[in-house]
Amino acid sequence: MQNKFHPTSHLTVIIFFTIIATLLGTTLYVAPGSFTKAAITQISIQTAPEPIPATADRFYAPILMYHHISDTMPAGPYVIRTAVFENQMAWLKDNNYHVIPYSQFYEALTTKTTLPEKPVILTFDDNNKDHYENALPILKKYNYKAIFFVPTAYVNKRGGVMTWDMLKELVDEGMEIGSHSSTHPNLTIIPKTQLYEEELRGSRKTLEEKLGISIKFFAYPGGAKSKSVIQAVKETGYLSALSTIYDPNHSYEEDPYKVSRIYVGNSMENFVDFINGRNLHKSY
Repeated sequence: MQNKFHPTSHLTVIIFFTIIATLLGTTLYVAPGSFTKAAITQISIQTAPEPIPATADRFYAPILMYHHISDTMPAGPYVIRTAVFENQMAWLKDNNYHVIPYSQFYEALTTKTTLPEKPVILTFDDNNKDHYENALPILKKYNYKAIFFVPTAYVNKRGGVMTWDMLKELVDEGMEIGSHSSTHPNLTIIPKTQLYEEELRGSRKTLEEKLGISIKFFAYPGGAKSKSVIQAVKETGYLSALSTIYDPNHSYEEDPYKVSRIYVGNSMENFVDFINGRNLHKSY
């Protein structure tokens, strides 16, 4: 039998959804550029459920991954506008999240130490200069600590990256530093000698000598890893390594060398969703 179109039924559906949209107001959609602090708080009240509480074997602690915080670079998936970044940090504060150092998260993961309620960890990859110019002042404003993963071969050797003096200032401000390899290659396809001696041992040694601190944590460049790469990271003395697996929840059985992180973009609507574990893009 041929389906027939019924104008009256179709109109009824349209009216119904129009009423629903009117009642929900801006909770259905707000353009990323139009968010004010008040609007963000309103969205959090209306749509953000409480995070999943810790259990005997799982706990909630989203680890956020940033690359560029810039107003001058072309907009793209790895470039967040400074005002958006500040709105995100303000949202965390207004919604009673506790930004903690990665080292505190690692201790909880490996010893089941209790974390504060609604913990969040901030991570920055690639040693971009805008981390120092745009992110650091906002982090200091909110008294947030973060970890910065540095590819060491390019420090002081090209524009657009933080210098050793800038990195020392980050350390003085209580920020943590981790290795992001030496030259940021795909670690799964390079020769074993380069992997061990240059990208892992070499980058760690350089950071420790230049900054006078112990380097314990690593982030896989581009998220690329394999069983042999993970084994190499362990054997070269790192305690933990971060991936690009999207999940705000962690298991006490989780491999500390496969720790999940959440990519952050410019959409505040997505930010609220991701923090609460909704609509995540799974990337393995």
